[in-house]
Amino acid sequence: MKLTTKRILILFSLFLNIGFVTAATHHALFFNPDSRGHDLALRELKALDIPEPKRQTLLEEEQLFHQGLRSYFEERQALMHDRMLVLTTPGDPDVQRLEQLAQAELILTQRKTETTSRFLLQMRKEIGPEKTRQFIERMLAKRHKMPH
Repeated sequence: MKLTTKRILILFSLFLNIGFVTAATHHALFFNPDSRGHDLALRELKALDIPEPKRQTLLEEEQLFHQGLRSYFEERQALMHDRMLVLTTPGDPDVQRLEQLAQAELILTQRKTETTSRFLLQMRKEIGPEKTRQFIERMLAKRHKMPH
């Protein structure tokens, strides 16, 4: 191999390694698993200025809400996988099956919306509209603060 080729490969390797280190550093600095979803909701519920019995009730409700969302995401993933299989099979895709999958996804999305509404209505009943609004605003403010 020529000396210039070796130098180019070494520089390429060096830049690639710098890119990996930069990506790992970015991930370590900006991604915090407890700054999203269930962990964030628990932290924000604990931070609300509400009586302890109501807090415990809401924490239990949030746990049920979280389980419902986990179920939603698992079922959605399965539907997406089924759609991919239908679209990638040899021959003409089964349009009727694709329509069934689309309908199932709509029903699933509606169930997610109902689950979320039920949780927020329960929260409103327990702590009132002002504290519920405060909770939602705090959750939205801390959502995905990554720079990209």
